[in-house]
Amino acid sequence: MKEVILNIDGLCCDHCCHRVEEALNSIEGVSKVKVDKDKEQAVVQAEDSLDNQILIDTLDEAGFDVTSIE
Repeated sequence: MKEVILNIDGLCCDHCCHRVEEALNSIEGVSKVKVDKDKEQAVVQAEDSLDNQILIDTLDEAGFDVTSIE
């Protein structure tokens, strides 16, 4: 398992956080998602083989911009 921290632009409310959480949890290989509105981050636990670009593309489709990955 790996942990990926996604810095996301536009997390302004609980509804946005819920949308991000739902989008990331829909990806096969993602086991846990924690979204922090104040930090504008999502912490994702996923299988090592999961390409980080899938996380970025999924959030882009949901209307959010990933500004960086840690």
